[in-house]
Amino acid sequence: MESSSDEEEVHTFIQVISEKYNPENFPYGQGVVVLPSPPGSPVKDRLFLPSILVLNHCGISKAGDKSDIAAFCAHVVELDLSHNQLNDWGEICTIVSNIPHLDSVGDTQETLQRLFPNLRSINLNNSGLSKWEDIERLNFFPKLEEVKAKGIPLLQPYTTHERRSLLLAQLPSIVVLNGGAVSYGEREDAERFFIRYYQDCPEQELPQRYHILVSKYGHLAPLAEVDLSPRCTMVDVRFGERVEAVSLRLEQTVGDLKKHLRALLQLPTNGIRLFYINREMCSVLGPEELKCGCRALHSYSIRDGDEILVVPKVKSRCSSSDL
Repeated sequence: MESSSDEEEVHTFIQVISEKYNPENFPYGQGVVVLPSPPGSPVKDRLFLPSILVLNHCGISKAGDKSDIAAFCAHVVELDLSHNQLNDWGEICTIVSNIPHLDSVGDTQETLQRLFPNLRSINLNNSGLSKWEDIERLNFFPKLEEVKAKGIPLLQPYTTHERRSLLLAQLPSIVVLNGGAVSYGEREDAERFFIRYYQDCPEQELPQRYHILVSKYGHLAPLAEVDLSPRCTMVDVRFGERVEAVSLRLEQTVGDLKKHLRALLQLPTNGIRLFYINREMCSVLGPEELKCGCRALHSYSIRDGDEILVVPKVKSRCSSSDL
C-alpha cells in the first residue's frame, strides 16, 4: 500500500542545516565557519555555517542527533526558528541546550506562544539547560502551571533549598514544581529569599525579576544569623572514687552518652545506670536517672558544672526463701 500523499516528511534541525548550508547552496564568506562532518554523522559533506542561523519557514519538526547539533553549532550565537513545526518543547530544548554560545533565539516569545498556547505542563529533567534566561522563557507560555526541572546543569551549584526557591521566584504562575504543590506561603518565602539572594550583587548583574519583586516587597533586611552549631557543656562524670571532666554534646542521646562513657572510662559491658545531678538544685531535686536511651541530653537542661553519676547495673536476685 502506497503511503498517503498527505503524510508530511519529517524535517530535523540537522537535515535542514545540512541542506541549506552545504557548499552547493551556501557560499563561503565572512563570518562563515567551515565544518567537516563528524565521524558517524548523517551529514556526508562539510558545511559552511555562519554564526547566525536563519531557519524560519523550514518545516523543522524534530531536533535530530544532539551530538551533531553540538558539533556543528558550537560557534552559533543567534538562531531563528520561527514558523516551523516544532510542536514538542522537548525538541526545542534539545536544539537550544546543545548550542553553548547561543545568545538569542529569534522571535522566541511570539513563536512559543503561537506554538504552545495551551501548554500546562513541561518536563525539563536532564535537558541540559544552563542559563537562567532559559528558565525565564518559560513565562512566555500563558497557561503553564507545572514544571519539572531536575538534573539540569544550571542548578548544580545550588543547594536543594536554593534550587526550589530560585525557580519558584522566577516562575510566578507555577503551582506545581518537581511534583510538589506550591503553597502561597512557600511562594512568598521563595520570593523574599530571591531578593535577599541577589541584593548584594552589582546593579548590572541583577535579574529583571529582582526589580519586580522589590517593587512588591520592598528592600528586605538580611535575616538574623542563627548559630546552629552543636552545643556542648562541661560536666563532672563520677564513677566510684574516680571523677573525670567530660565535654558533652547536648544533641546526643542518653544511649549515645552511655556508649561514650563505657569507652572513655573502660566500664563493664554488662550495663550501667546514669544519674544527672543539678549542682544548684541537688538539695531539692536529688539525682535524676537518665533512663530513656533515645532522649536528647539538652532536654534535661544540663549546664556547665553539673554532674553525671555512673552506677554499675546490678541484676537483682530473688530466691525462694525471700518469697
